[in-house]
Amino acid sequence: MTTKDRLNKESQTSSLKKVRVRKLTPLEGERLQGFPDHWTTGIPNTERYRTVGNAVTIPVIEYIVKNLED
Repeated sequence: MTTKDRLNKESQTSSLKKVRVRKLTPLEGERLQGFPDHWTTGIPNTERYRTVGNAVTIPVIEYIVKNLED
């Protein structure tokens, strides 16, 4: 079996692992963004995903700004 790398060159592989991909839950999204658990409870999941997805993670922004001067 072969796979192609990003340069389109073929390489031998002994086996390819099957990977399962799943969608994050709204709760997991809230936690990744630093919101309290169930912060978006009470609104439809579509809106919960949009709300959490459009947020800016404050701790990450603070870290970036603090390290811009270094």
